[in-house]
Amino acid sequence: GAMAAAATAVGPGPGERQRRVQALSAALRCRLGPYEPLLGAVQAALVWERPGRSALCWVAVHGLFWFFALTSLRLLFLIAVTLMVVVCLDQWKHKIWPEIGVARPDELDNESWGYVHPRLLGLPELCHHLAEGWVTGTNFLSNLFVFKRQSPGKFCLLACGVLTFLAVLGRYIPGLLLSYLLLLLVLLWPLAVYHRLGQRVYHRLEPVLQRLDLGVRGYVTARQRQRQRESSCVG
Repeated sequence: GAMAAAATAVGPGPGERQRRVQALSAALRCRLGPYEPLLGAVQAALVWERPGRSALCWVAVHGLFWFFALTSLRLLFLIAVTLMVVVCLDQWKHKIWPEIGVARPDELDNESWGYVHPRLLGLPELCHHLAEGWVTGTNFLSNLFVFKRQSPGKFCLLACGVLTFLAVLGRYIPGLLLSYLLLLLVLLWPLAVYHRLGQRVYHRLEPVLQRLDLGVRGYVTARQRQRQRESSCVG
């Protein structure tokens, strides 16, 4: 009984975790279904499937970042204006445009579904990955709280060490630079994954690593043989 209670406190089992992922993935598909073309366009822009559009998006994102970073406007004003623009665009897309935009029959017959690439994530795959990440994060937080209750001293040392590292990092690196590096990570990480940059770098470095490994092994073997000879000579 005590072991079952401890296992429940540490986290759900594989079956329970899978059910949570499936339920959250289904809910996300229902919510994000109307935005599937937009999500596909964002993915295509992040992986530079269409370099012209990706370059425009890159310039727009950097322009917005440096505008918000260098502007003298108040944060509350910027948030309010951004939310107002989002609400107006949502009303235009779902209320106004469907009433005034009447498509012709030939347009309906020849409707284009946009650029589709088999290596881009579909909506079910994207929702599954998002659900996996959310469930993993919530499980980590629950395990962290359990660790805090069971070992408060170790948790205090761990938290102080991590926060001290972040404080030192923030002391020597400006927050604006950290935010910009985070933005570059968000923009470049999908591109690196899409083009398998890690695998390509590993394949390029694999011969060099093998040579280093063989060189180290040869050096160790030669040293061992030399020591054996010296010991035999002394004997």
